[in-house]
Amino acid sequence: MGKSSAVTTQELETLAVTVSRLAAIRSRCDRSRRQIWHTWRDDLVRRVHGTMKPAVRPYAGKVLVGAAASLLADLERAWRWADELDELTDALEGELAAVRLQRAKLECEQQETASRLETLERELAQARANLARRPAATSLVLPAQKITVESGIQREILRLMAIEGLGRVWRIVERVLADGLTGNANTVRNAVSKLDVRELLADYEQHGKETGWTYKAGGTRRLVQLTPTGRQWCQAAFGQEPVESEIAIAARRHKSVSHGIAVLETAITSVQPATRSRPSRGPSWLPQTNPGAPAPSRTWTSP
Repeated sequence: MGKSSAVTTQELETLAVTVSRLAAIRSRCDRSRRQIWHTWRDDLVRRVHGTMKPAVRPYAGKVLVGAAASLLADLERAWRWADELDELTDALEGELAAVRLQRAKLECEQQETASRLETLERELAQARANLARRPAATSLVLPAQKITVESGIQREILRLMAIEGLGRVWRIVERVLADGLTGNANTVRNAVSKLDVRELLADYEQHGKETGWTYKAGGTRRLVQLTPTGRQWCQAAFGQEPVESEIAIAARRHKSVSHGIAVLETAITSVQPATRSRPSRGPSWLPQTNPGAPAPSRTWTSP
């Protein structure tokens, strides 16, 4: 080998240093393959150092060709890794863009939901305020149905309760007998029971419990009041709002229902004469007809 083409020891040492430097750089950049890069470095350096002896110097060119081939193979592999990394980066960037788009969409939906929720809360607060300001209903709207009271005794019982506020059954019996509609007290009591069945009146209740008047030990008299249906019927039949029941007034003014009724009874017995004159004609609201003819019926159809 001529001097011009001979490989010097300095050139071989420079090549070994270059290989070591490249291996160190790759080891820092690719920590997961550090051992591979160290093996690659040791192999090349070993082969380069093996050609430094004068006896094997003529083979240095072959060693350098092998080293160059190894470097080119490593460069090809590095480029392939770079391409794979670019593809992976593009895929990750695409997924990241999709995630960001989905996040923006969810944030927009969240804002719309929050806005809708605020609107619903304001509407609910307004509805509650309107409900609080709305006056309480004073009458009951009945479904379309026909309520007919044909009995004159039953109509008189309802009139006494709606117009005069009576609620003591025994006093209602006395008034109906005095008006001459019947001469039998049991007939009046039966009429009260029939009105109870038709849900036009009911037993007076206090604290959710039916209440009567105990006037003596073991003796209880019945107290009744108009039902909402009965009040509606009376308002349509007699043309005015039913008055408050005497039972409710007595319960409000006195310490108990029994005490209030006892006060009412005392007032009546102190001012009422022993016998009450019996009128020869029925109440003024009834049409004056032949006493022997049956009383005409009155029918009211609820709205």
